[in-house]
Amino acid sequence: MRVKSALRKIRSVKMLSIQISREAESDLEDISFYTHLEWGERQAEKYLNDLLSCLNLLAKNPLIGQDMSVIQNDLRMFPFKSHYLFFIPKKKSILIVRILGQQMDFEAHL
Repeated sequence: MRVKSALRKIRSVKMLSIQISREAESDLEDISFYTHLEWGERQAEKYLNDLLSCLNLLAKNPLIGQDMSVIQNDLRMFPFKSHYLFFIPKKKSILIVRILGQQMDFEAHL
């Protein structure tokens, strides 16, 4: 599954809209590419679908996750498998800022 078509799917669901920063979209593409290389297309699709389901969960429950306001105003972090999703809840949407591997120095990438 292509990242852009998957993002179109989740944006059409009725809930807070999901905005994806350029950096987060690039993160999704990198995750998909790496997973495909390491574990094959089937696993890459499964991981991406699961990750997109997690984004839907955040859109339905925008205040879940850990408050990371010490790094950036209103920033929240939510764990997903081997990644952290960084997002900012807004009135009518959530902004996905980055999707970073848990082993990464996330402060350096935000």
